[in-house]
Amino acid sequence: MGNFITVKELLRGWRYKCSIPRIMMVDPTSSCNLHCTGCWAASYAKNDSLSFEKLDDLLSQSEKLGIMDCLMTGGEPLLRKDDIIKLCAKHRKTTFGAFTNATLIDEAFADEMVRLGNLNVFISIEGTREETDFRRGQGIYDKALAAMELLKSKIAEFKPDEKRIYAGGISMGGYGAWDIVSRMPETFAAVLPICGGADVRQAPKLKNLSVYTLHGDQDTAVPVFRSRDMVRALQACGNTRVIYRELPGVGHNAWDAAFADDQAVEWLFAQTK
Repeated sequence: MGNFITVKELLRGWRYKCSIPRIMMVDPTSSCNLHCTGCWAASYAKNDSLSFEKLDDLLSQSEKLGIMDCLMTGGEPLLRKDDIIKLCAKHRKTTFGAFTNATLIDEAFADEMVRLGNLNVFISIEGTREETDFRRGQGIYDKALAAMELLKSKIAEFKPDEKRIYAGGISMGGYGAWDIVSRMPETFAAVLPICGGADVRQAPKLKNLSVYTLHGDQDTAVPVFRSRDMVRALQACGNTRVIYRELPGVGHNAWDAAFADDQAVEWLFAQTK
C-alpha cells in the first residue's frame, strides 16, 4: 500500500508540475481560550479566523490534489468546533486531526467524534501536572486528563484497534507522552517521545511497553541526559523493547531528523499489544 501511495504521489506531481504534500495544515482561528506563559499564539490577532466557506474551499482544492489529511492548529481550533464538525461531515473522505488543549472537549463533542469517524484530536500537555498548570493555568492538566478519560470511555463506540493505540510528542509534548503512558500503561501499545524527558521512577510501569525515543546530543533546551537516563532505567527494569537514537550534532529540533525518513513512523505502526 505504501508503494502504491508513493506512485500516486509521483503521478500527481508530474501532472501538476510540483511536489504534492501529503497533509494540509491550517489554523481555523488564531484565538485561544487560554493564556499560556510564553505561547507564540499570544501574539496573534484574536479576531483572525478563516470563514467556513474559505475552509471548505481549501479542503475541496486539497482533495482534488489528492491531499486527504488535514491537521488543524491555532490558536485553539476547537473554538471553531461547530464548523469543524460540519467540515468533517461534508468531507467524509478526508481525515482530520486537531491539536487542542482539550478544555473544550465535552460529551456532546465526543459523541460527534464517534458519529463522524474521521475526526481525531491530539491533546497537548506540558508534562506533569505542576508543569502544565504553571504554564497554562490552575486545573488545566486535570481538565486534559478528564477529556482523555471521556474519549477513552467512547473507545467501544469509536471501534478502534485497541491493540494499536499509541502516544507520542516532541519537546514538552515528549514529557507529556512519557507522563501519559506512565499513568495509563495498559492503554498503549507503544510510545514515541522526541527530545523529551521522563520521571525515571515511573520506569517499572513501562517495562512491557514498546519504546522508540530520539534526542539530539547538542540539545540545550531539554538536556540529552533526560532521555539517556530514562532509557537506562527502562533497560534496568528488563524492558528489551527500547530503541534509542541519539543524534550527533543535532540540537533541540530532533523532530526534523526523526521524520526525515519513515523509520520511526513505520516502527510505531508495526507495534501491537
